[in-house]
Amino acid sequence: NFNDNDGFTELYTVFPEMMWYGWDDAQNGGSSVLIPHYGPDSIFTKYIVPYEGMGKVVHIQFAYGNKIADPCAGIGCKSQLLNKKYYINLSKMTAISFYVKGKGSIRVAFTSKKIYDYPAGNNWGHMQKTITLPSQWQQVTIPVSELVPPSGTQQQLDGLKWQDVRDSIKAI
Repeated sequence: NFNDNDGFTELYTVFPEMMWYGWDDAQNGGSSVLIPHYGPDSIFTKYIVPYEGMGKVVHIQFAYGNKIADPCAGIGCKSQLLNKKYYINLSKMTAISFYVKGKGSIRVAFTSKKIYDYPAGNNWGHMQKTITLPSQWQQVTIPVSELVPPSGTQQQLDGLKWQDVRDSIKAI
């Protein structure tokens, strides 16, 4: 839920032609994996199912490897209209809410055209928040004021805020 009082409470209503995708560090020599293993987006979407009282959920496990210093794996969503460079305007969003459970922590990030427009090497400091996962299903709400660039990035040094990028979101 984007908590913006516009009635759109599911990602499918915000991103046209939305697709879910996954990634891991295997292509960089790592050993992290998603369980079940992600495949073409048409297959990956079969893991998005209705769950009583919570709308739709996706159940994916992440197993972090130990072959590289910074193991990573994740899932995201974006528009399939990539050739049209589609961006959504989330200017009305005051917070994002979702249900989550697990072990460890996850990073919730919003990628934006304005950050991709930084010069190569400095275009990765997307607005994000890391949360510790509860052991039981729990609703988490992240106010936009808590979405910040990672420490030490050019975007953090420039003082970039949600208000600066919210009108050109490419992926979550």
